[in-house]
Amino acid sequence: MEIKIECGCGQPFEFDVEPENGQMPCEIKCPACAADATPLANAYIAQTLSAGSISTPVAPSAPEPPMEPASGLRINRPHSAPAAAPLAISPVAPVNIAPLSAATAPKKSKGDGDGFIKGVAGALIASLVGMFGWYILIKITGYEIGFAAWGVGALTGLGARLLGASGSTKLGVLAGLFAFIAIIGGQYLVVRGIAATEFDKIALVSYQEQMDLANAAVVLKTDEDAKAFIAKQDEVNVSEVASDRLKEFRETDLPKFRDLIAGKPSKAEFMSRINLVMNSWSVQFAMLKESFGLFTLLWIFLGVGSAYKMGAGTND
Repeated sequence: MEIKIECGCGQPFEFDVEPENGQMPCEIKCPACAADATPLANAYIAQTLSAGSISTPVAPSAPEPPMEPASGLRINRPHSAPAAAPLAISPVAPVNIAPLSAATAPKKSKGDGDGFIKGVAGALIASLVGMFGWYILIKITGYEIGFAAWGVGALTGLGARLLGASGSTKLGVLAGLFAFIAIIGGQYLVVRGIAATEFDKIALVSYQEQMDLANAAVVLKTDEDAKAFIAKQDEVNVSEVASDRLKEFRETDLPKFRDLIAGKPSKAEFMSRINLVMNSWSVQFAMLKESFGLFTLLWIFLGVGSAYKMGAGTND
């Protein structure tokens, strides 16, 4: 009998076997997952037998007893039923399991999770490469190339598709997010690089200005000279300089000027303090905010949009 069954794992297979008493003569296992498929085979045999595809041979009827001679006396002799023919047990043929070919066997699809994780990794790596590439380009050329932000977004989306193979909405959203962070990060690096050079210049100019003020302040003799000096620094009229302000100048400002001339703090220390203030987060954020113009926002929009479309697969 030809048996055709399908395992619970989804693997169909077939084999030939001669049933014994309507059941499998031996245990059978799935060639794919090695699960016990004997119950499935027994169910298939029972269903086939009930449909009448295998008929049970009918035993021949016993012969009629011979007629007695006509002598007026009939003797009924018991007769034994003919012995049943011995049951022929054929040897069990080996079960040949024929798994389906690779062309007809169900294919195991690649897990979506695996491709998604690879796509996220590709987007992250590409966004970092784009961010630092943009920064290096601007540093070398000396020009703030705004449309390069669009390229950062496209590169991020390309990285997501190269490693992720197929796109999805989630991958597109993450690619767009990575592109946005990379563009903002690249802009920050650019602003930070420009500011680092400018801060040193600002600190040097500030030190020289303070030194000039100190030298001018320590030589003041009269209160009128001091009031004129204060009025110039505070940008008010001399008549508006009150006695309290004059007292503050002599007790607080003038000692600081004398210390500066004496090297307290030194030039390096003074410049370091200026740089510390300039490098604070509030100043950095203000500079980054000022660096964004209308066209910069446009390039960011195009970059993030390109990353999303490529990551989601809507560019096909």
